[in-house]
Amino acid sequence: MNAHMKQFLQDKLSFQDCRLPGKVMDLSEAVKKFIQPGMSIQFGNGMTTPTAIFFEIARQFWGKNPGFTLVGVSGGSYNLALFAHGKLCKKIISAFNGDGYPFPGSNPILSRAYSDGSIQIENWTQLTIVLRFIAGAMGVPFFQTKSIGGSSMEIFNKDTFARIPNPFAQDESANVVRAYNPDIAIAHGWAADADGNTIMSVPHSGNHFGALAAKNGVIVTVEKIVDADFIRLHAHMTRLPGYIVKAVCPAPMGGFPGHTCSGRRRIGRLW
Repeated sequence: MNAHMKQFLQDKLSFQDCRLPGKVMDLSEAVKKFIQPGMSIQFGNGMTTPTAIFFEIARQFWGKNPGFTLVGVSGGSYNLALFAHGKLCKKIISAFNGDGYPFPGSNPILSRAYSDGSIQIENWTQLTIVLRFIAGAMGVPFFQTKSIGGSSMEIFNKDTFARIPNPFAQDESANVVRAYNPDIAIAHGWAADADGNTIMSVPHSGNHFGALAAKNGVIVTVEKIVDADFIRLHAHMTRLPGYIVKAVCPAPMGGFPGHTCSGRRRIGRLW
């Protein structure tokens, strides 16, 4: 093994005991340090929405018209609506922008902001937006999919969706979506060590691949800071490696009023 490859494996795969403070910092400090106006911010979705970070960003940028682009599978209307109402974002790229509880429907704040032109909304399916993150994380220019071909999304997303010739079969084409690399990602996990190795529960989707695709890494909030031995014990659930994490911020119930599913029974030692 040559020296360059050996050093690469050592930098990326070695796991040493970490010591506080490491990357642990207050959430307000992390936002102040790493979030800049005009950024595209990829957010964790579904069962682990990073609500605490959303609200801290809103507190620091309220009234400053920062022009963020929010990118994620779905973020809970309370977070997206907050940014639309406060004129904190200029665009939302996602697969779902409505209210899911107590029953699915449109959100009046988002609907009004879209109607009056305050924000742009770019729609994708839950699969294809994650495929864009996967391509970005892999460092490839696009990812193949069988989805959205022939739909209105193909027309509306013509700059980021294409049909290309199949190089292995004549008279056939393949649908591809363009890779997406957000400027920074925000996520909420169950636990992390001081170096940022973060335990997350399923579904991973945008929570995992979106963070891996981010150009400037990810800010993570967690229920609890744990030691390296705990991370080793739950290595199969440690989905965000420390080398992509910029800051680890303790934030119990950081996904409220959403929920962080499936973890309590799997990592009961936290409580």
